[in-house]
Amino acid sequence: MVVAAIFVCLGAIIYQDLKYRHLHVLWPIILFAAGTYIVMTGSNKDNGITLIAINSAFLLFTFFVLIAYMSLKNKAFINPFKNYFGLGDLLFYLAITPFFLLTNYILFFISSMVFSIIVFFIFKKIINKENIPLAGYASILLVLFLGKDLLFNYPVYNITQII
Repeated sequence: MVVAAIFVCLGAIIYQDLKYRHLHVLWPIILFAAGTYIVMTGSNKDNGITLIAINSAFLLFTFFVLIAYMSLKNKAFINPFKNYFGLGDLLFYLAITPFFLLTNYILFFISSMVFSIIVFFIFKKIINKENIPLAGYASILLVLFLGKDLLFNYPVYNITQII
């Protein structure tokens, strides 16, 4: 049931981000709650909060380094949510923190960025939009990875090791 909720949330994120370029705040909250539930009821429940905290710290550190870099480059404080990064993207990456061990989270973070750029450039002429639906493309990649893990019983990511 929880796994179905995860896939429904990811599907809704894909649809909303690709079509409207924004997310309803409810989807990342449900996704985070489902992932936290799985982590806290699984065999790794003692490390669940630590896992979420470490992954969140990595994401926030990366985000603040990005803000500092852009601000130093432009010699003024830059609000990343104005032109570069959507709040839904940040909420999505925070929502998936329970799903991964730190190394896998970092690998997924980087691979989803690369995947998003590649897909954006492939479909740039068809879509005719200037911004990248990062959470939507990252959700597609997450659905592919989780689906592969569930179908082939070869877990790479934390969530299928706990289920």
